[in-house]
Amino acid sequence: MSCDVFRADNRQRTTPRLRLAHARTLKVSDNILSVRFTPSGQLLAVSLLDNTVKIFFTDSLKLLHNLYGHKLPVLAMDISSDSKLIATCGADKNVRLWGLDFGDCHKSFFAHQDNVMQVAFEKDGHNFFSAGKDRMIKYWDGDKFENIMRLDGHHGEVWAMCVSRGRSQQFVVSASHDKSIRVWEETDDQVSSHESPSQETKYYNRYASDTLTTVLHRSSLRKSEKKSWRTCTKAHLLLL
Repeated sequence: MSCDVFRADNRQRTTPRLRLAHARTLKVSDNILSVRFTPSGQLLAVSLLDNTVKIFFTDSLKLLHNLYGHKLPVLAMDISSDSKLIATCGADKNVRLWGLDFGDCHKSFFAHQDNVMQVAFEKDGHNFFSAGKDRMIKYWDGDKFENIMRLDGHHGEVWAMCVSRGRSQQFVVSASHDKSIRVWEETDDQVSSHESPSQETKYYNRYASDTLTTVLHRSSLRKSEKKSWRTCTKAHLLLL
């Protein structure tokens, strides 16, 4: 890390600037579609066009695991916060959960009616979200391999999704071909036993906009209305 001094408005300020240098090159056998580091930083996951996922040691770049099973290319993947599980999704409409200790497939299941474009773990635990071209976002229990709920709201293919990893309240952001970015925020509501015994939290569609800037600005303006707004937006949540 180095520091450069800039002059602005007749005042000096010091701004850190990260400088990167190319150190190593890893050669693989096919086109690369996605890469992920484990939160521990010890492993690197690489998905290839040949339908496989390869796990390398970060320090030596030596191959640890070769994950076979998807019938079509793996489009995205994510790794749990404890670096124990990796979730992969692909054009075969399936999601697979693998153990990173031995590279074994814990479960494979048909997740969406079309290509699964993204998977993302919660910031803690093994529960995760998946997003597909079938316009659906689904919430899964990664230990019991159960679908907890689906988040319905987009009117087009969901192409991208991410889950907040900060210390504040958890939320999910999804982006779609319908030209909207939707923010799904976690609520404290408990689900009654007749709805779903394994379900612990609900998510609701908070706001949809053409730009993320508008979403965040609108969110800050509505903090004082959050309680009443939750009530009127719960209709956007469809339980399986």
